[in-house]
Amino acid sequence: MALCETCSAVFQHHTFELDHSFNGADVPHHDTPQGLMAAVENNCWICWRFFNRLPPQAQQWVRRLAQTTLSPKVAYLKTKLALSDIGFTTARAAYRKETAVQPRICLELDFHEYSCFFDDYSSSYKPLGGEKDRDHRVLRLCLVPTDSHHPLVSRRRALTHISTDSNETWATIRSWINNCSSSHSACEARRAERNWFPTRLLEISAAAKNKSNAEKVSVDSIRLVSREQVPAGSDYVSLSHRWGTAMSPAVLTTSNLEAFTTTGVPLSCLSRTFLECFHVALMLGVRYVWIDSLCIIQDGDGGADWLRESATMDRVYTNGLFNISADWGAHEKDGLFFARDHRWRETLRVQMKTSTGSIPESQLVGVIDSHQLYDVIDADIWYDQVSQSPLNRRGWVFQERLLSPRVLHFCPREVLWECCETTLTESNPDVSIEKGWDRDSISRAIKKLKHRKFGSHAYAVMIWGSRFSSRDQLYLAWQDIVAFYTSCQLTRESDKLPAIAGVARYLQTRLGDIYILGIWGEYLAGELLWACHRDAHNHIPNRRSYRDWSEQTSGGPGYIAPSFTWASVDCQVKAGNPLLCGILVKVVPVLYRANRHVPCVPLRQSVYGPVSYPSPVEIQVTGILKRMRLSWDREFTEAADWRVYADGTRVPVIARGKGIFYKRLDEPANLALGYESSSCESVPEDEEAHSDKGDDHEAGAKKRVKRILGAEALLDFAIAESEKADVESSTFYYMQLAQETNEFTPNKKGLFLLLQLVDSSMGRFRRIGIFKSNSRYYTGRTDGLGTMRLAWYLRDQPGQEDNPCWSYDPHRKEHTIFLV
Repeated sequence: MALCETCSAVFQHHTFELDHSFNGADVPHHDTPQGLMAAVENNCWICWRFFNRLPPQAQQWVRRLAQTTLSPKVAYLKTKLALSDIGFTTARAAYRKETAVQPRICLELDFHEYSCFFDDYSSSYKPLGGEKDRDHRVLRLCLVPTDSHHPLVSRRRALTHISTDSNETWATIRSWINNCSSSHSACEARRAERNWFPTRLLEISAAAKNKSNAEKVSVDSIRLVSREQVPAGSDYVSLSHRWGTAMSPAVLTTSNLEAFTTTGVPLSCLSRTFLECFHVALMLGVRYVWIDSLCIIQDGDGGADWLRESATMDRVYTNGLFNISADWGAHEKDGLFFARDHRWRETLRVQMKTSTGSIPESQLVGVIDSHQLYDVIDADIWYDQVSQSPLNRRGWVFQERLLSPRVLHFCPREVLWECCETTLTESNPDVSIEKGWDRDSISRAIKKLKHRKFGSHAYAVMIWGSRFSSRDQLYLAWQDIVAFYTSCQLTRESDKLPAIAGVARYLQTRLGDIYILGIWGEYLAGELLWACHRDAHNHIPNRRSYRDWSEQTSGGPGYIAPSFTWASVDCQVKAGNPLLCGILVKVVPVLYRANRHVPCVPLRQSVYGPVSYPSPVEIQVTGILKRMRLSWDREFTEAADWRVYADGTRVPVIARGKGIFYKRLDEPANLALGYESSSCESVPEDEEAHSDKGDDHEAGAKKRVKRILGAEALLDFAIAESEKADVESSTFYYMQLAQETNEFTPNKKGLFLLLQLVDSSMGRFRRIGIFKSNSRYYTGRTDGLGTMRLAWYLRDQPGQEDNPCWSYDPHRKEHTIFLV
């Protein structure tokens, strides 16, 4: 495959500046859909890959644009090539080292999305799911100098067979299994109970071998057997698959249980995915397979077998020899094996013009030739085939993939291998994909039960100090597990806790900690400070409305978990920091109390879920409880958001001019500003509080309002327009859980929990969100507003001793409350 004229011109006429700042200028690419589609149809190496990486709906959109007569005045589609990163084989930047090293150049091909207007109607369409007029990264290419003999190039294997069901593929897979079993201690350690078997397994009987191909075997019959019938020392494998929209006839029920165990499972009712799964097991010398739909009773017993068996998922997947992953078997007819498209296997070499920019030439002698030949590597091979597959976006499959010591990913282009120590592909069967080359490094860190940023224990000790232990590494890994898992999809929201319970059970045996519906008991204060994840536009998609959230967390339809755990929300979550310092509260998980006469009994064993309302556990928190109000501040900020105001306090607003403005919560929006002299509050001198010109009059200052005192509320729900008045008129509460200090700067960060009263007689509250308040900028410079804001939240409030609670300590001024 060659390059189109546009792609060729990029390398022939543009000079890429390899500056240590990594900031390369964008290079124009195709600016019309017609030009892009012409290059795709002519099999341009870059454009063809770019187009086939787009989601199906985006591909249809581009095709339609290319076939539509459009006004030349409007740019409907643009792609651009950008220098995104420069990596080096032994150091991040060569200019920092005395010894010169070979560079790795990364280019990104972005899709710039505009509003599109067709002749027949006018519509603003977002084919990539984001906002218009922004770039979407689609294709990432890594270029390495040809003379560097990079192993991903020099040891790349050409795949000659068109099918992924070939002798060549089976030989590769067998070598992976043998090597992993003999030399990967972490993978073998994951299989801690080699002689443990699930309650039921599927036993495969092979048919007579094909004389024309002695290596091929076929399935003769399938029978359901109990664990007692499996010989000691046998291996079994598991299957990860999509169930489809309707229940398949091949599911285990109370009515066919006896038939499946005596006469066997009829092959005619098995899907292609199941049949090919049994074929994989036989080809790799395994007689037993575990498939959820055929080994757990799905109908006829009221769900009793499912509840019993779902509690053993950690053992089912960790003790299997490997997991077979039908990554692209979106439908039962798709199966595991595919015919390869030879265009994905084509290689590319280009001559690239580069300059060293501001890096001294003396430090790069012999490293970069201004007209050097580069081999182009598709850096998103793993991300594109595994991470973006329909299967690996499912919540249940995340658990299966993480727990299994080894996973075989059957994809359309090739088979890929994932274990606790490495990731390999058929095209590079013995060279692991390097960290940082593709976008799926997070899932690989999770597979190793390590945090994506602190995967190296030595690096973690450097950041966290000598107190950091391998046990702490597991707590940090849980942060990534929660973030990744909550980004996955579940068909039934009620599965949120059961679908992650296997991972929790596996970690619990290693941590010796109490697991409480998604959070851990030992570091409970930090775990309570989870937050809904914000996207690149500072939005939190998929949150429920305030009324729906209130109804659900009060035990209404759809109740999943108590409000103190991230499982109570239906969006992606950023987990709390388990190693949080500066804890100011006492937190104890206790059994739920039916009335005031029931004593508080500390929780002694883990609760995995599912649970019904009321939850069997509540969290006892002792700290200083204060009143607050929520206010919608569109007039003072560019991005409207909800702000936290200490109740009964006038709210200073810092303007770019001398003086302070106040907003009273009881005044309408059009009368919210009133001028006061700066003597009312002591404002440290900084560039945010004062301007050079110092315009003091009210009208001028009002126009220059820049920052406000109220901290942004990170709420667990969205507030609809019709709900704003109700929320703004309500009294809420807050409690400071911790005050962090930064060892590099004298910064103080207050971390607060936002609460709503549920039952004053029992001292019960619901968590509604969190907020943070910093006294300094991250750069270490004094933030006058931040200092004032933090002090404002910490000051005593009149009558705070009368705030509703279970008990109050007048000497320590502390309230004891319960979170439900």
